[in-house]
Amino acid sequence: MAFKECFGDVDCAVPASSIQEVFGRLTVPYVEKEFKFDPMWRDSMPDHLELPSYVQPSVPISSIEEVFRFLMLSCVEEEFKIDPKWTHTKAKKMEPPSYVHITRNIYRVKKKGYDVDQSTGCTSCSDICYEDCICRYLHITCTSACECSENCTNRPFQEDKKVQVVMTPHCGWGVEAVELIDEGDYIIEYVGEVINDALCEKRFWDMKGKGITKFYMVAVRKDFNIDARFKGNESRFINHSCDPNCTMEKWDVNGETRLGIFAAKTIEPREELTFDYEYEMYGPDEVVCHCGATNCHGYLGTKRSDARG
Repeated sequence: MAFKECFGDVDCAVPASSIQEVFGRLTVPYVEKEFKFDPMWRDSMPDHLELPSYVQPSVPISSIEEVFRFLMLSCVEEEFKIDPKWTHTKAKKMEPPSYVHITRNIYRVKKKGYDVDQSTGCTSCSDICYEDCICRYLHITCTSACECSENCTNRPFQEDKKVQVVMTPHCGWGVEAVELIDEGDYIIEYVGEVINDALCEKRFWDMKGKGITKFYMVAVRKDFNIDARFKGNESRFINHSCDPNCTMEKWDVNGETRLGIFAAKTIEPREELTFDYEYEMYGPDEVVCHCGATNCHGYLGTKRSDARG
């Protein structure tokens, strides 16, 4: 086997005919000394170690592979044996934290009086729901009460985009797009347990006391909080970014308040989904941001305010 490479002022047209010549061309000091093989090394081997049958002293070294075969590395075969159970164990370790998957919010407190807005959805559209429709501006979906067609584009929350949960380089678990998502498209609903302010704060301080640092609570308005810690969907893994490609929007869907994740820009397949948490801090602890955006603020959010809309 001939080795051909260009080192310094050596003519690349001249091929190397041996491994020694290859090492001789390396522009590093003491190459000749460092890579000289002692012909007596075989005599120093312990009696219990035997040369592999394919190594014959009379056969000259003709490839880099044979060089490594002659190196006296003990237990090489054992050290580099791959445990067939490794992939299964690795897969288990790389699974996201367990939770109950749900498709709609679950109400943990009395429903009437705080979770449903006093409306029945959009009723102002005729045969076509235009982009400047007041319903779109107010984030009210078209309903069966409208006269627009079933193909109306002002009906989000009907079909989610394809996404998947992945391990990110710096922010733990995250969510990435599986398909191309256009700007303005509805992606997925943020769902969980709907709880009031008292239960929300109790859960928060309980978790702080246990040293839990990952929270999945979103404050929508007074006594309306969505907690996706125990029950939710893939949206619970979407990470924060100071330069997000998604927005979280509050919509009125047939009179019910629901949170949707929408694309703020075109999102390519395999691109991570992010939105601005607008994080509210409880207590003095600051949360360091790892989003990596050029405009990163360094920390998440602001001090908590008790005034909620």
